[in-house]
Amino acid sequence: MKKFLTRLLVAFVCFVLLAHHSKANAQIAPSGKQAAGIFGVLIGAAAGVGVGVYLLVRAPHNITGCVSNDVNGMQLTDEKSMKPYLLEGGSAAVTPGQRVRVHGKPGKDSSKRRTFSVEKISNNYGACKTASP
Repeated sequence: MKKFLTRLLVAFVCFVLLAHHSKANAQIAPSGKQAAGIFGVLIGAAAGVGVGVYLLVRAPHNITGCVSNDVNGMQLTDEKSMKPYLLEGGSAAVTPGQRVRVHGKPGKDSSKRRTFSVEKISNNYGACKTASP
């Protein structure tokens, strides 16, 4: 959430800096073509900021972690976020205890648990490392 707010703040600051204008000394109103041009630039900037925010915030499509058994099937715990995902789809090639990188789509099931629909296994790194006591 902190990352999201930081990214949103950066996007907002960029938009404000791009939209900042200085006041002209002469008080001449812009012509119709000039006003249309200004309006077009503002719409383009807003669309650019929206696309940028979407690209920064969207969920990752690759997860690396260790596979374990769960009551509902196989589960993969993401190494970076330490969040567990219930594996769906093409996860038949992995076995519990393996460290893998999978490509697919994150989602949630009817119980609001995180799921990951596996499209392919990008890499199999072998057995998971266990922590030494």
